[in-house]
Amino acid sequence: MVASELRALAPAETLSPEDFAAQVEALVLRLGERLRRGGFGTHASLRRGSTGNFVEHRPYHPGDEIRWLDWRVLARSDRYRIREREHESRLRCDLLLDRSMSMHYPLDRPREAKLAYAARLLAALAALAHAQGDSVSLYLADDEVEVLPRGAFDALHFAGHWMKGDPRRSGHTRLQTCLESLATLLPKGGLLVLASDLLDPDPHALLPLRLLRTRALRVVVLHLLHPEERELPALGLRPFIDLEEGGELLVDTAAQAQSYARAMKDFLEQCRRACEGAAVDYFPVSTGEDAFDVLSRLLAELGRART
Repeated sequence: MVASELRALAPAETLSPEDFAAQVEALVLRLGERLRRGGFGTHASLRRGSTGNFVEHRPYHPGDEIRWLDWRVLARSDRYRIREREHESRLRCDLLLDRSMSMHYPLDRPREAKLAYAARLLAALAALAHAQGDSVSLYLADDEVEVLPRGAFDALHFAGHWMKGDPRRSGHTRLQTCLESLATLLPKGGLLVLASDLLDPDPHALLPLRLLRTRALRVVVLHLLHPEERELPALGLRPFIDLEEGGELLVDTAAQAQSYARAMKDFLEQCRRACEGAAVDYFPVSTGEDAFDVLSRLLAELGRART
């Protein structure tokens, strides 16, 4: 696991839900031209409707229209199940945001935090998808997977979910458990985008990607790291804290720069290989990049068929 520098825990600046919503709106406006050119393209996908071939049942979630409940299943088993049907015109997007403790780095600069950056990316994707009539489901992951209510996407409402709670009390995301849980929630087909720093001490954390790939037509992992995590800053002797587990360590950054660079290179390579081995698109992202540039590249990649 990559350690994060110990800084003051009281944030020097804040990010309000209103600020976040304004950032997302500005980002979506900049991407409008790409959307008008057909940013996501047309894919075989799932949507609710009275026509099309029946594909499978999935669990009912708040916000689903009750007219698509399978009343026979309810009568037999007392379980609420939605009937999914196949269409060719709409894409279904499932978007998962990792909101574990390490994603809050840097704690004292919440506007720069990986979590805020990842949330902007996913919020912009959700807004673009809704604008062209696609179906979007949002999930949050820390110590468990939370399914957000479905319906028309609203960045302000989304901010109220991912910003809730004290970041210093956020859980440690057990990626393997969360990804396995997500696989049970996903209907078949569509696009799945995961935004995470992938910081997990379990060497098997990404194994469920293979299972997710059997559920989604395409899976994309946005691997986010802060520039200070990618390259150890030359700060001399400084205290560091593991934001997930809470351990502290005094580090001579100059002496450890080379070994840290090797460890980071190995970590990135392990993540890339795990994704490629599961036939999943691996998309490394530095939070120092302009979110518009990142999404432009991502949309261009999504427009190409996966080989």
